[in-house]
Amino acid sequence: MLKNKIITLNDNQEYYVLEELDDQQKKYLFLSLYHQEDESIDEDNFLVVELKLENANLTFCDIEDQEEAERISTMFLEKMKNDTQI
Repeated sequence: MLKNKIITLNDNQEYYVLEELDDQQKKYLFLSLYHQEDESIDEDNFLVVELKLENANLTFCDIEDQEEAERISTMFLEKMKNDTQI
């Protein structure tokens, strides 16, 4: 749905959606800071957010629970690792 798209978060920064993940009826996005001037991503600046539907609007929320954030981050890394293997 949003993979390979550029989105703007509440901090008014643009992020490139590297990967999406569904887990326990929630949707998460793995993002990298996007630089529009040279159309590149910041390979040292990543973010994981939860995507929510509120009042017919998509919102991007930080994952407040540290254990959940670590679990989701690990799942993203495993998914990307498996997607790149031949």
